[in-house]
Amino acid sequence: MTTIIYFHGWGSIGDSIKSRSLKSEFNSYTVIAPDLPVNPIEVEKLVDDLIKECTDYPIILVGTSLGGFYANYFAHKFNIQCFLINPSTNPSKTLERKLGDNINYATKEHFEFKEEYLKRYSEMETLINKSIDCNLITLFLSRDDDVIDYQSTLKVLTKCKTVITDDGGHRFEKHWNLVIDQIKETL
Repeated sequence: MTTIIYFHGWGSIGDSIKSRSLKSEFNSYTVIAPDLPVNPIEVEKLVDDLIKECTDYPIILVGTSLGGFYANYFAHKFNIQCFLINPSTNPSKTLERKLGDNINYATKEHFEFKEEYLKRYSEMETLINKSIDCNLITLFLSRDDDVIDYQSTLKVLTKCKTVITDDGGHRFEKHWNLVIDQIKETL
């Protein structure tokens, strides 16, 4: 039996429309959508433990935005297939503007984003970029993404299987069925 692990984006939570739709569509599989900590070092520990404790194989990783970055990172670390939706490829740069106090979009709780997190993201980016394996990646991009420029993502993740839509924005909810369909094809 397969395990699907969903990684949410920046300032969100695991229990979202997308994770609920994965649970609904793949109700005979194990679907896990953890609340990711703000600190990437804590995310690494959480996900390393989660993957090592997994008993339902194979494992598939799905991630949106910053969660796409994590899905890509852990896919390469553990040689696992991943589905990346409008993923961040360089959070060490794009999240610089988020230093300091922030509010979780879902819970409205305040949290602090620290400089040391950017350093760890930079180290993770280096590890990914040394060994990008496009055989592990299915990429979903929206041309009208107003958060992450899809062309900059294509420059980093060249030659990966890619689905590009003209619309759908950063959240990609309008075309989430494309992600579901691609996952189904792999099962």
